[in-house]
Amino acid sequence: MFKKKEKEEAILGLPEKFTNAFIQPLSSNLIEVKLGQKLKVPANYWAVIVVNDKPQDVFTEGEWELIIPNLPRVTNTLKLDKSKVVKSGSKQELVFQNSFKCDIYFVSKEIFINQQWETNLIYKKAKGYKRFGVLLSGECDIQCVEPAKMISLLKLEWAKIDNTKALPRIRKYLCDFANEGLDWAKISKPHELYNQENASKILLARVEKNFNKYGIKVINFRVKKAEFGREMMAMFEQELRDNKLNGFNQAEAKTNPFEQLANQNKKSEEKAIELPKINLNSN
Repeated sequence: MFKKKEKEEAILGLPEKFTNAFIQPLSSNLIEVKLGQKLKVPANYWAVIVVNDKPQDVFTEGEWELIIPNLPRVTNTLKLDKSKVVKSGSKQELVFQNSFKCDIYFVSKEIFINQQWETNLIYKKAKGYKRFGVLLSGECDIQCVEPAKMISLLKLEWAKIDNTKALPRIRKYLCDFANEGLDWAKISKPHELYNQENASKILLARVEKNFNKYGIKVINFRVKKAEFGREMMAMFEQELRDNKLNGFNQAEAKTNPFEQLANQNKKSEEKAIELPKINLNSN
């Protein structure tokens, strides 16, 4: 007689409809993985096995066999390499686990561009100047470089992470970290925050430090808009007119995006209208 062929377990992989996702679980429920089952990781993705809400083994692109040598962290956590005593009627026998339950997350290696952020209105002090309020906003690109760390961060807030929750939450952290950077920044004069390049550097130091803890790389961080009170903007305008604003020349001032803010805060002024010339000698 022929021996009945055992059913081959399905390959675990990311469905095609999610191939542009930043992060996506394989299932909304826990998965029972059979030892020896295959895991297929697409290009530009990691797969992270999570047990009891804690990231375990991380897999890169390729097809992997989920066996004990390839699952060192899972094996250590669940003691897959240790036998257990199982009772069967009046008998006892030693058995090894042949499966385990987990979550599997696929995390993109791609750079996700133009993630917007904005600080709260923060009041700053600078020697020789009145206390002033400033609000900064801008964009940056983000990339996950350590998926286990990032999942640890996001798992603090949800039992299940998916693409619809992850990016909005990371943007929320982005705003919080930028706000913290502005709040903690020590400046000698308000001009340091009016200068786009300098303002970006001031905030980036704190944003990078915080995101590095969570395995997220911040790329091309940029301040695109600064809002000050009317009095401070009037001072900047006057210094621009007098060519005294440090860090800019007149050509730069005309093209700097922050210069547009002065116009937003100004009251509309009457424009000089040139009257048409009249030829008095005409009949």
